[in-house]
Amino acid sequence: MRSVGIWVAARAAWLSRLAVLTCGLAAVTLIGLPERALPPASSGVAIFDLPARWDSGWYVGLASGGYKWDGAVGRFENLAFFPAFPLTLGVVARAVGASTEAAWHWTGVVLSTTLFTLALAVLWRIARTYTDEAGANWTVWLCATMPFSVFFGLAYTESLFLLGTVATIHAYTQRAYGAALAAGALVGLTRPNGAALTAVLAVLWLDHWRRQHDAASRRETVLAGIAVCGPLLGTLIYSAFVFGLTGDALTWARAQEGWGRPLQNPVLALTRPLAGLLMHPLDTLAAPFDAMNAVAGVVALALAVPIARRFGAAFGVMTVMGIVLPLTAGGVASLGRYTSVLFPVPLWMATTLPRPALPWCVALGLLGQAIVGAMFFTWRPLY
Repeated sequence: MRSVGIWVAARAAWLSRLAVLTCGLAAVTLIGLPERALPPASSGVAIFDLPARWDSGWYVGLASGGYKWDGAVGRFENLAFFPAFPLTLGVVARAVGASTEAAWHWTGVVLSTTLFTLALAVLWRIARTYTDEAGANWTVWLCATMPFSVFFGLAYTESLFLLGTVATIHAYTQRAYGAALAAGALVGLTRPNGAALTAVLAVLWLDHWRRQHDAASRRETVLAGIAVCGPLLGTLIYSAFVFGLTGDALTWARAQEGWGRPLQNPVLALTRPLAGLLMHPLDTLAAPFDAMNAVAGVVALALAVPIARRFGAAFGVMTVMGIVLPLTAGGVASLGRYTSVLFPVPLWMATTLPRPALPWCVALGLLGQAIVGAMFFTWRPLY
């Protein structure tokens, strides 16, 4: 059974990433790049420069050159990026002898796609506890073809974050608390909102605590409680590093404003672009980036209650926090990326929607990925 999940995950991950890159190359060739938006690493060959877009340049820069600190929080501080993915990319790129910036970016493509394959394989095993083999297969394909899943095959954190998240949940529910602690710490070291996974694990722990009956179950409850702290531990480790570098453990949080991500009201942040879409549809369609991110967030939030009813409160909490926290700490920018790692959404679709509808969902998702990919690779602000 395990080999079935790995085979399905590999096909979904690599075929969907190939499709995204093909659409991106077609968009660059047929639509072209804006005059002022040149790739950060330019070899002069479109296919070589294809993965060098938006934040991928920052992750490659971190992987190859490390963190920089000039004594004051300004614009575009790389301390805002957490270390797990760039450290991994740096190790792999040096191991394979990457010698050019384009080679580093393509190493990131292969690394992220490999991590995505592993993440989908673990997701298949999670899904198998809720549905049959066909349903688990559909969960994997739906996750691989969500419109904003473009980033799973680039030098971005999405693949590692998803792998850490599903590995933590799977290990925790299988009572492998040491593995859950380690995987949770990885999540906390991968992205600023990784620590929020502690709240999800806490919900699972409360359910376990309610069911304890004897001394053995109480000992297990203590171990489970320690594992809950994994994601928070990862964030604390990075904060300690930042403290040693800057003298302020939260410099990474303050640096977010330099990236145009100030704290804000999440309700207003989400409803503002949707109101613009309703009141000024033509203007919004001319620059639909915020509206696309907002729609993705609304869809995920709308599914939070059905997800909680079907799979339990923990998955509902994960879905809500996966949207509300990014909205609070930056608004709708990049919100689509945050929805792509919310695996309870494709799991709910695969186990709830009629089976004949699922191929159409995959097809529509691929169409959405083609649109998002075309915008991303031609330097439109979907980052």
